[in-house]
Amino acid sequence: LLMDEQISAPPEAIVVTVGCQEAMVLVLRALCSRDTDVLAIVNPCFVGISGAAQVLGVDVVAIDETNNGIAIDTLRAACRNARLEGKRIRGLYVAPDYSNPSGTLLSLAARHQLLELAEQEDFLLLEDNAYGFTADKDVALPTLKALDQHRRVIYLGTCAKTCLPGVRVGFIVADQWVASERGAARLLADELALI
Repeated sequence: LLMDEQISAPPEAIVVTVGCQEAMVLVLRALCSRDTDVLAIVNPCFVGISGAAQVLGVDVVAIDETNNGIAIDTLRAACRNARLEGKRIRGLYVAPDYSNPSGTLLSLAARHQLLELAEQEDFLLLEDNAYGFTADKDVALPTLKALDQHRRVIYLGTCAKTCLPGVRVGFIVADQWVASERGAARLLADELALI
């Protein structure tokens, strides 16, 4: 699947999970471990991510979708407002290909804008791509992870929703480098595996 999506990541950056829901919980636990950490979500969004945030006690800020994709100016303002409140948006959950429940397909321009804003505002994009591979190859767009030049995208995937529901297999591609408790650099995937 990663070859099909043109995602380049070392095998060590992949964490296999029990469905994509577990992947979401692991990522939220790693990214939002402080009371000041906030998750931005696209509105409307998959109830699984908002439910996971609620269970973990993670504050959520909703960013509306527009006809052109995510309201970038609203997201930028939310980052600024969070800083003014002593908080920080750690990530934005987004499903750029056939978002659940809206069915929105994020344009290529909007994908580039999101990646640029994530770099400027120092947050990660949690790309849920459960439905992307179902796109007709004539209209398929590159995933955010395939476009990512600065390791701003954590890629969440599964085959459970569309191919083999009974299998309940998901995965995370987390090739970001983080400092461990002892200060040594390690892959985010290693931290997720420990969680």
